[in-house]
Amino acid sequence: MQFRTRVRWSIKSLSLLAFLALVATCGGDDSPTTTEDPPVLTYSPTSLTFSGQEGGASPAPVTITVMNTGAGTLSWAASSDQSWMTVSPASGESTGEADAITVTVSTTGLSAGAYAGAITITGGSAPVSTVVALAVLDPDLIPELTRSPAQMTFSAAQGGSSPASQSLSISNSGDGALSWSASSDQTWLTLSPTSGTSAGETDAVTVSANVSGLNAGSYGATITLTGQPPAISTPQTTAVTLTVVEPATVVSTSVANGDSLVSIVADFDVTFSRDMNPSTINTSTITLSGPGGPVPGTVGYDGGSRTATFTPNDPLIELRSEYTLTVTTGAEDTLGAPIAGTVTRTFLTEFVSELFTYRLWNDFLGEQLVLDTFSDTFECYHADRSANTSGSFWYFVPQGNGRFFMRNAFQGDARQLEGTDGVGPCRLDPVGNFTGQRWYFEQLSETAYRFRTVSFGEAKALDNFNDGRDPEQAYMADAGAFSGQFWHFDRALAR
Repeated sequence: MQFRTRVRWSIKSLSLLAFLALVATCGGDDSPTTTEDPPVLTYSPTSLTFSGQEGGASPAPVTITVMNTGAGTLSWAASSDQSWMTVSPASGESTGEADAITVTVSTTGLSAGAYAGAITITGGSAPVSTVVALAVLDPDLIPELTRSPAQMTFSAAQGGSSPASQSLSISNSGDGALSWSASSDQTWLTLSPTSGTSAGETDAVTVSANVSGLNAGSYGATITLTGQPPAISTPQTTAVTLTVVEPATVVSTSVANGDSLVSIVADFDVTFSRDMNPSTINTSTITLSGPGGPVPGTVGYDGGSRTATFTPNDPLIELRSEYTLTVTTGAEDTLGAPIAGTVTRTFLTEFVSELFTYRLWNDFLGEQLVLDTFSDTFECYHADRSANTSGSFWYFVPQGNGRFFMRNAFQGDARQLEGTDGVGPCRLDPVGNFTGQRWYFEQLSETAYRFRTVSFGEAKALDNFNDGRDPEQAYMADAGAFSGQFWHFDRALAR
């Protein structure tokens, strides 16, 4: 599509020069002319800093980058305004590529002091400059950066507290004043302060590792310490390693879930996978609860074996009572992290303990009359509890499979209770491997049990008759829901 431009003007209103300029912009066919975009000079950096020692080697050259970010070809030229500073090359062309200008300074013949200069680059719409600063150092007043240590190590547990901060020392082992700065390349590692000045004293930088949100693993970071000119031995680095370990766990307990026949005088051990903070291993973090609620006790911790021990103040309740050992996440390792999760162990106690004697009574005669034996016939009868006769203190000898021999303090291990044929009372007979002397117990209520022997099995149970025979003597009677068959255990004396 062709565009035509109609231009109207008055010669009287234009100067001759303006008229000629306007005519020059129009083609012969009254069409506008096209003007190309010019080249654009872009450069970096805008400043350079050099330092060298008086009478010593000159500093290393650096470069300035020149680029044409416009159209066409950029012809550029660079020049220095100081005799101690040269540029190479001094000119060039760019159609979009980056050209490098090497800037070299020479300290030869220069006295100690500060020098300034500029590199001027032409080729764009206006000249541009890079400012140059040169510090020639007095060899007797040069600061030198020193840092310690060269490596730092932190350890923590996942989900736990961050490790204690450490100190990084920075000092000036040279002369004059050292201005320094410090930086970390990782967000989890922070420094304070991040800059300072040393005239010979030691400055301390607090280095802190934050483990919040970090998974278990090994992490690395670098601290960079930089001395500002005219410092030497700069920059320096310190390598930092952070190890985040898995949370501590309970690796074993002396009682397992579902255990039965656990001794009523047992201590309960808990072993951890890692060293624990002893102040967190206590009766708040390791507990035992049972039929009566929380069990009073004490907790100790052995750091060598990483084992905590809960010791009840008193024996537990026997008769297969249910207890639960609990280790909470309040238990923390030495890194300040809680254990991975709460641990529980639920178990049943032993039916009766070999370590104690028991008083036995039934619902028919009541708890005041306890099972005893005559001293002459060894037959069983019920005696008044308050008499405290030796025959009324019974103990049980496990025989496996829930079977027990029943003996009392009167005859000790010489005789044991035998269930007779039901005609005569039960009695203490000489110890033997007889089925009538092997007793087992059927739970009838929360605290009451039926006494049976292997010889009679389910047919008969220990009872008291109310049929004209002495009701205070114990017999084997037909099993049934009789109050004389509801027996109770009262723990008495330690053996």
